[in-house]
Amino acid sequence: SQYKRDKIWMRRTAPVKRTYQVLIAVDDSLSMTNMGAAPHALDALAMLWKALQQLEVGEVGVMQFGGGTPASLVHPLDSPLSDASGAETLARFTFRGKAPVGSSGSIGPFQGMMEEALRSLGAARERSGWQAGTEILQLLLIVSDGRILGEQKQVERLVRESGAKGILPVLILLDYAQQQPPAPDAPGAAAGAAAAGAKGVPAHSILDIKSLTYEDGKPKLKCFIDTFPLPYYILLRDMAALPSFLADALKQWFELVAAQGS
Repeated sequence: SQYKRDKIWMRRTAPVKRTYQVLIAVDDSLSMTNMGAAPHALDALAMLWKALQQLEVGEVGVMQFGGGTPASLVHPLDSPLSDASGAETLARFTFRGKAPVGSSGSIGPFQGMMEEALRSLGAARERSGWQAGTEILQLLLIVSDGRILGEQKQVERLVRESGAKGILPVLILLDYAQQQPPAPDAPGAAAGAAAAGAKGVPAHSILDIKSLTYEDGKPKLKCFIDTFPLPYYILLRDMAALPSFLADALKQWFELVAAQGS
């Protein structure tokens, strides 16, 4: 045989270095205030900011959407995380804007957010793409009450586009509507109050929303959450559980990424 054990055949592939880019999109609409989710959205953002800062995962950006104006970055991905910039970013959210409902010929708040997120993460990928031997992994965390009305099909299309581009969108669904204890004179009120705790039960929960669909030409009511356009979401009602939920979500994402790269 004329085969030679040349050094080029014995060269090992250099280990791939991973760069993480995380974009946090926060719903700044009046709906968040009406549903009682606004303060918890700020808590979630502050918690994510601190956790990602401590983990030093890479680049972190924050986007504002749903406030009646087009989605925009309030903290660019290429800006460092700090306590001062965190305070400035939190102060940008007012939760007073009236977001238009998506309809034919118009761009809804979630569609606009997804499109802007894809553009921002795409630009960040191109900016970091010059680094040889680097794998870029991108995560889109959406903090919202999940009222995606009239734009489900557009969001579904953008979710598929995100997956094709290697972006994982995850919704932190704040189902923490104004708490309403049962009426004291209502039958079973005492039992209901004990089961729900002192805080009562959520009013206008997203689990109570129905959506109209057509099967074989016949109208049918389904739970809105069953036709939700975002397949990956964390449903939160108890803010005390938020740290463990977020820790588990980030851990599973890192493990998934590691498994795919092995």
